Amino acid sequence: MAGLYHAINDFFTFIGWLFSNLVGFLHNLFLPVNYVFQFLKGITQNAFSPAITPPALWAFPDGVMAVFNAIPYWADIKNVFILALGVVFLIFILKDLKSI
Repeated sequence: MAGLYHAINDFFTFIGWLFSNLVGFLHNLFLPVNYVFQFLKGITQNAFSPAITPPALWAFPDGVMAVFNAIPYWADIKNVFILALGVVFLIFILKDLKSI
């Protein structure tokens, strides 16, 4: 009788091990599909939802903004300055790479 209990216990232990591994295998098998669907769901929800206005990181007083708004073509000057700064950084990086 003890042998029968042991065989039944072994059988149910094997079935539990088999199903737990089968569930893990199926989970890993469908994980890329789940990722793609979650990604597409997030893209579509964000694409069709109203835009969220981020909070301002800093705010300049009206007097300071009036000075910058009084400079003609300030947006273009700012973009050229940022581009020139990027070129300078690129030159520094290329010089460092040349020395390696």
